[in-house]
Amino acid sequence: MATGLVVGGWFASSIVSNLITSLISYVKEDQSKRQLGLKAELKRLEKALPKIQAVMDVVDSCHIKEENPELARWLWQFRDAVDEAEDFIDEMDYYQLEEEIKGKKSKVSHAASRLKTIFDRAVRKDTTLERLKNIVKGLDEVAADVGHFVHLVGKLKHKQPSNTSNRDTSSLLPVEHKVVGRDDEKDNIINKLLSFSSASVRRNFSILPIVGVGGIGKTTLAQFVYNDERIEKHFSPRIWVCVSNNFDVLSVTKKIYESLKLHQNHTINNLDLLQREILESLKSKKILLVLDDVWNDDDRESWGKLLTPFSSVEGGSMVLLTTRMGKITKMMTGTMEPIFLRGLSEKNYWDFFKNCAFGGEDPKNYNKLQDIGKKIVKKLKGSPLAAKTVGGILRNNLDDEHWEDILNSEIWELEQSQNDIMPALRLSYQHLSSHLKPCFRFCSIFHQDYEFDKEQIIYMWVALGLVRKPMKGNRRPEDIGHEYFDDLVKKSFFDCKTSYAREHYVMHDLLHELAEFVSQGECFRIDESSGPKSIPTSIRHLSISNSVALPIPEIIKLKNLRTLLINSDSSEDDILKVLKGLKSLCILVVRNFNIIDDCISSLIHLRYLANHDISHVPKSVNKLYHLQFLYYHGSFSPDFSNLTADSIDNLINLRILSTPNTRRGKTSGIARLTSLQILERFIVAVNGNNFLELKNLRELRELGIENLKNVSRVEDIFEANLKEKEHIQKLTLKWTEGYDKCSRSPEVDEQVLDTVEPHSNLKKLIIEYYMGRRSPHWMSLQSLSKLVFIQLENCNGWEDLSPLGQLPYLESLQLYGMRSLKSVGSAPDRGTEVCVFPSLKELRIENMPALEEFYGGATQWLPCLKTLQVFNCPKLRVFPNLPCGLSDLFIQGVNWVTLPQLWQDQGEASSSSSSLSSLEIYSCGDLVSLAEGLLLHPQLFTSLVELFIENCSELTHLPIGGFKKFTSLKKIMVFDCPKLQNDSTSGRSLPSSLKYLYIFDCYALDLLLTKLRKTSTFSLE
Repeated sequence: MATGLVVGGWFASSIVSNLITSLISYVKEDQSKRQLGLKAELKRLEKALPKIQAVMDVVDSCHIKEENPELARWLWQFRDAVDEAEDFIDEMDYYQLEEEIKGKKSKVSHAASRLKTIFDRAVRKDTTLERLKNIVKGLDEVAADVGHFVHLVGKLKHKQPSNTSNRDTSSLLPVEHKVVGRDDEKDNIINKLLSFSSASVRRNFSILPIVGVGGIGKTTLAQFVYNDERIEKHFSPRIWVCVSNNFDVLSVTKKIYESLKLHQNHTINNLDLLQREILESLKSKKILLVLDDVWNDDDRESWGKLLTPFSSVEGGSMVLLTTRMGKITKMMTGTMEPIFLRGLSEKNYWDFFKNCAFGGEDPKNYNKLQDIGKKIVKKLKGSPLAAKTVGGILRNNLDDEHWEDILNSEIWELEQSQNDIMPALRLSYQHLSSHLKPCFRFCSIFHQDYEFDKEQIIYMWVALGLVRKPMKGNRRPEDIGHEYFDDLVKKSFFDCKTSYAREHYVMHDLLHELAEFVSQGECFRIDESSGPKSIPTSIRHLSISNSVALPIPEIIKLKNLRTLLINSDSSEDDILKVLKGLKSLCILVVRNFNIIDDCISSLIHLRYLANHDISHVPKSVNKLYHLQFLYYHGSFSPDFSNLTADSIDNLINLRILSTPNTRRGKTSGIARLTSLQILERFIVAVNGNNFLELKNLRELRELGIENLKNVSRVEDIFEANLKEKEHIQKLTLKWTEGYDKCSRSPEVDEQVLDTVEPHSNLKKLIIEYYMGRRSPHWMSLQSLSKLVFIQLENCNGWEDLSPLGQLPYLESLQLYGMRSLKSVGSAPDRGTEVCVFPSLKELRIENMPALEEFYGGATQWLPCLKTLQVFNCPKLRVFPNLPCGLSDLFIQGVNWVTLPQLWQDQGEASSSSSSLSSLEIYSCGDLVSLAEGLLLHPQLFTSLVELFIENCSELTHLPIGGFKKFTSLKKIMVFDCPKLQNDSTSGRSLPSSLKYLYIFDCYALDLLLTKLRKTSTFSLE
């Protein structure tokens, strides 16, 4: 068993303290002979508690060396005893909840009185009393040994730090990122990539490895190379794939396939089919493939299979890979001499370290800290990752003593190789606050490269009790969990990434290794990359993934297991056997598993249950009285009919109910779920008689209400009092799909929508299938002053949206299928200077056949707009000028003769350059000229990178002078524009930045294209 484990002192001692306090109170109240001699044990426990706290506080902040195995064993014995006591209290609380739910007893809030009530009920059960006696005696025996370790406190106390307030990679770089001290290496790599000649090898591409120890900056350097303008011009397509340590030909091939965006079917698992499509897609193209974080250096055959589809690429294509494994350079034919990446130079590294350690402070104001920092830098092996993590704990406290503690830590004395930065990372971990350490350790059960969802990991921390309860005020555990996560991000334990508009977090592979190291004996992961390993019986958190068979005999021995994540192809029978043997689970996540009725009700400690891709929800879920988070997601639509109104209200501690695709779902019986934070689907009953169940749900943060057509009494909506639910930030209101075909009058819907008034704190609003003609009276600046997002969809009767333009913080407006809407905004009054949509960044308008006018104001309209999409609005004629900050413009099915103009200050020509980078125009049948309107002054569009035009049958004129002034333009695609003239377009009218020119079915341009084929240096089709 590893000796690196530390039990969080505050967490463990608080459990013991609460337990002792509760039991002592009970024993004092009950003077009968049933005390079983517990007074003496409890008194000794109470006396030993300060010593336990002293040892735990110091041990929690100091590394337990291998020479202290006795202390490590005592820690585990102590934790086992604490966990058993915690389970007992939780079980007693469960039975009390059961009685409350069944209506047999009223709730007693005081802990001692509650325990007394439970014990009185169980007094005749000798086994319960005997179990209590054993638990107390067990704690007493373990606590008695604490005296042997008190002497360590004095030796370790002075070394305590002061605390003051699966690595996936991407080709994208953070906005604030800049390469430090790597200019020579960067230029060297780029020169090698650009100068490679396929004549020197037997195939069309070669492989350039970047080799270096972990954390030295290989990925960052590859990102800068990948995004360099010279590389962008030379190679297309460019492909980025994170390989990581779990090398599998099929999975890496799928990543390449998805990167190429061949199509959206992600379920293809046929290697031959995938590779054939990749081969065809890359034929005769000069490509750059980046394989980041490669570990496999002993399987030549697999590498050969992986690279097979690249046989058709154009000569001069390149594969750039990053790896720690120098041996890999001998694995593949055509591998060039590797680039060996060393630590940064002393000067560059010191500059980088100062940025990390001082943050926004000026180092010149801290001369002594600079002297200490220079000594710390010598221990960091020139590793940027070490500088970031150690700098994070130094930046937290710019105090001489704190920095001296870091410098003199015993961690630096551990045996290490020349380039080993793990001591620096371990030091960063040791200096985390005690409440952050177990949260970080828990993350080790997720595989390397895992993309963490911030909300989900916080919910798991809450379910495990890793988040401290707020001492005062109305703060939720989730709010405190957010602070924990943000602290770990600030200290560089997580990196934030954004892809496809989704934000997620990743952990560097070395930090993942650190998490695995410090969680030994506590967390365990089984997957294909880990190989066969024996599971320590001390494990609390276990994850099993991929096609690994369940080691049933080992798992059922884990009597203190708190977390079980199963994402594998295990049979339902095997999972059932495992669950029947585990009684202490707090978190359970499984997939494709339906038959849990027989065992789920016995998991009385469960707080978090996620079951994906199932067909029905078991009735026995209604016995999980402690459950806080319930998720049923996946490709199926689970049947919730088993959870009747008489059963779902048993889940009185439920905080999240997430069931987005349920069928035959009923939401009756939730009135008692007063802790509910998220209710995605509240379905109004056929007779509308369940709306009042929302009345007491005052903690809601997100609420979705469906089947509003069933509302029969608006008085029920008033009484449900949505307007007073101040915590709701997202509200979805949905009538019924196809509801527009029924005979119900618009006035009824208008009355309902008027009544469903939210609190003014609302930030996101979604309304679907509303058939009223007007906006609700509360859709105004006064009632929705904090709104940032609105989506209106298939509200086919709605005719007026004039109030929306005045909402001060609205950032996203999405309108879909509003078939009766003729105008948005209102015509400006003469002489007024009101800014319309002052904060809007995203505007999407789709399938609105009656829309004619989109009014702006007398001053600049949409000053913050970044994305504009207008789709299938054939009658739209009036549209305001476009702001200079617009970056993406998509137009389809809009019959404009010319594009809207760029905004100009009144009385003078605008000198501001446009930020437009992507312009797409499709099926605009009346569009005649691009030489007027938006592109009238092409010199302002120096940021335009892509231009797509398709099926514009009347388009005749391109911008004046062609595209030469669009100095960043890289791709032009023009399809099916038969009248387009070439009078102003020649080879001299194209910018030097252009890489691709695609012209199809544009008859007047055929001769030009033929001429350009002979002389151009860019791709033509």
